[in-house]
Amino acid sequence: MKQRLPALVLFCCLTACGSAPDNGETPSPSVQPAPERTPATPQTATAPGNALTEAEMNAMAPPADAPNAVRSVPAPDGPILTLYNESAYQTDADTWMVDVLAGTPAYITAQLLDAAGEPVVGKTVSITTSRDSPLMTLASSETDEIGEVTFGVRPDQDGEEIVTVRAGEEQAQITLNVIADRARQWQGLDAIDGVVRWETLLESRVRYRQDYTLDVQFSDTVQGLEGEAVQLVGFMLPLEATDEQSHFLLVSTPPSCFFHVPGGPAGAVEVFAERGIEVQWEPIMLSGRFQLVREEGAGLIYRLEEAELQALQLP
Repeated sequence: MKQRLPALVLFCCLTACGSAPDNGETPSPSVQPAPERTPATPQTATAPGNALTEAEMNAMAPPADAPNAVRSVPAPDGPILTLYNESAYQTDADTWMVDVLAGTPAYITAQLLDAAGEPVVGKTVSITTSRDSPLMTLASSETDEIGEVTFGVRPDQDGEEIVTVRAGEEQAQITLNVIADRARQWQGLDAIDGVVRWETLLESRVRYRQDYTLDVQFSDTVQGLEGEAVQLVGFMLPLEATDEQSHFLLVSTPPSCFFHVPGGPAGAVEVFAERGIEVQWEPIMLSGRFQLVREEGAGLIYRLEEAELQALQLP
């Protein structure tokens, strides 16, 4: 029987290290303290077994004047749109900026409150980017019961990219300072004939619900791969404390730490191998049977079963 990682552990692997603030505070999009945590930017697990502590789960949101809160300028008696990212900072030019590595998703949460400070529920909020970077989520969605919507952007080009979030006539902006990731120089290896490209897998759209589960829209191309024998090229992210791994993640870019998968849920595949595969940090090629993970609460959306290591001829 295959062992499944707890969904929360996998979720933390996909989002925590690369986006968690140094001071360990819980980022949140709320203008006022909210009783629930924002799903887009969870804390790094600190309790035994990689479980979040009760204190972390119940952490309160920062106030509206927190340094990572970007507010719109509302009309009199109009709604207030506030954007949050735990790494946002204000530049000397009064621009709100988020540093992000090229190819790494940045998650931005918006909350819409009315003039009385109450959540605006069911309002459509949309996101656009100045350079049309790929989105990890839908381009528009309705606010939930606490007036929140979370968006994910995965910029690929170095330089600055302006992200604009709109809710009716209200809008707020934040700028992504996209930094070159030299570790991505491997890209193009998955262009080998017969290998499923990460670009294809990243076509699926993923949205985080308030309860940390994933709302996934698989692309038609990805659905056509379900149950098929495929080959993948990527990097190993070990999940076991052994020299040979029978259960690990194959990720689209070199991992910077155990908890950080730059490609997000669509940029990682959970791998099960009958025979252990030696831990290595160079790109590897795997063959196996490709499965889509449709289970509620799962932290990953792709799985490779019966995986075997294949010879990879580097260019």
